[in-house]
Amino acid sequence: MKEGWEYKMLGEVCSIVGRIGFRGYTKADLVKSSEDGAITLSPSNIVNGELDFSKCTYINWDKYFESPEIMLENGDIVLVKTASIGKCAVVKDLPHESTLNPQFVVLKQINGVSDFICYYLKSPKAQNLIKTMAGGVAIPTLSQKKLGMMPIPVPPLSEQQRIVDYLDAVFAKIDAMKANAEKALNEAKALFQASLKEMLEPKEGWEEKALGELSDKIGDGLHGTPKYTDDGEYFFVNGNNLENGIIEIKDNTKRVNHDEYEKYKLDLNSSTVLLSINGTIGKTAFYNGEPIILGKSACYINVLPALLKEYLGYYLVSDGFFNYVKSNSRQATITNLGLKEIRKMPLPTPSLDEQQSIVTALDSLKSKVDKLQANYEKISQECDALKQAILRQVFE
Repeated sequence: MKEGWEYKMLGEVCSIVGRIGFRGYTKADLVKSSEDGAITLSPSNIVNGELDFSKCTYINWDKYFESPEIMLENGDIVLVKTASIGKCAVVKDLPHESTLNPQFVVLKQINGVSDFICYYLKSPKAQNLIKTMAGGVAIPTLSQKKLGMMPIPVPPLSEQQRIVDYLDAVFAKIDAMKANAEKALNEAKALFQASLKEMLEPKEGWEEKALGELSDKIGDGLHGTPKYTDDGEYFFVNGNNLENGIIEIKDNTKRVNHDEYEKYKLDLNSSTVLLSINGTIGKTAFYNGEPIILGKSACYINVLPALLKEYLGYYLVSDGFFNYVKSNSRQATITNLGLKEIRKMPLPTPSLDEQQSIVTALDSLKSKVDKLQANYEKISQECDALKQAILRQVFE
């Protein structure tokens, strides 16, 4: 222990409130804006260690005042006690009457500097303690009683404030590094989208043809469930396996054996473009000989020689395609784009040489975006690791 510091239980330095405001809500309790009700926060409102009020749910005033004796206030610490367990933030600059969903506990009447306590709760040591104290199997949950018994270092108030000032300044610099990388990435993405729109805009000499005219075959996958086998050599792929031009085999992707593959295999080849058509529409991949069968949320398009699959792949992530989807998809329980609509979809079609020029130019831009994406992810991970190292240095 550092000189002048002492350890106390968390319940000794603050009041821990297990439920605040209400015990949950239904769709009937929701309203559209803060004019009609109160903000109710969820764990997703904790972004980068702070409360983000830009995307909130609102509940009507009657529901909000069901338990009016305890309300959220500036200076409180909110901490997630289940699911995303351990996420926390200090409440600052409340824009409106606000409350929380039941996934939180709230630390109130704090005898100390709220930001100091919150920084400690974010430290590796505290996070490990919180996860160790959580009970339950399917969904670990932190009890109010156990949280109150958690040991916490308590230096003098002046030392707490000095540490907060230091961490605020250092973390601000780290966040700026991350923000600069994110800005460069977003600018590159915006340039790519602008170039995509301009290059695919119909020009003199182009034809507009239905996709069905430019394809040998368009179909979808199995409308049912194959017989799965844990050690099967073939994968049952749906729309959620299509990502940025590749087929992504996930840990939970189901497998089938050779007999099932022979029953349901399709005529997929080097000219095949795959497209998600159920739920999330517009995810794409090129088929490259992967051992797969398709489910009904994946459509396959075998293009004719007059159409480059790469050109079609870029069109399927363009505004032109998504505007077509908006006008022609069917909304039931989930959004669906039918095969008939896919075959009828108009496609601005230049010559093969011009298609290749467009693909080459967009490939170059996309390569730069991909590099900046990788750079951002690396910097983001390094920044998060640096914060944890600094918290470890301060509190251990």
